[in-house]
Amino acid sequence: ALLRSAFLDPYTPMVDAALPLTAEDYEEWGDPATDEAVMQCMLAYSPYHNLSDRPYPPTLYCVGQNDRRVPCTQSLRFIARLRHRTAQRELSAMPQLIHVRENGGHMPDGGRYRRLEQLAL
Repeated sequence: ALLRSAFLDPYTPMVDAALPLTAEDYEEWGDPATDEAVMQCMLAYSPYHNLSDRPYPPTLYCVGQNDRRVPCTQSLRFIARLRHRTAQRELSAMPQLIHVRENGGHMPDGGRYRRLEQLAL
């Protein structure tokens, strides 16, 4: 599987009003810090909070170091939690890799050579 700028933990940033875009997202999703129903709903579909002890496919996570919408730390935390929950023998059969782009943010930076580099991954 290939995940680009994946929003793997929608709950945690929504309870931190100091983060950019969080207050704007309250209008669309509600505030999980003040509304129990919103919190339960978000936790129900949050990939990070719903990892289970089962095999997952090999996955490449492509993230931008300067992504203000979905920080690269989300993918790092997700992979760490997935690896922690997975037996060592299964990790070699289903690697979880991450590619951190130093340039660009939520959208990949442009350019002909950048596109070729992405295709090479």
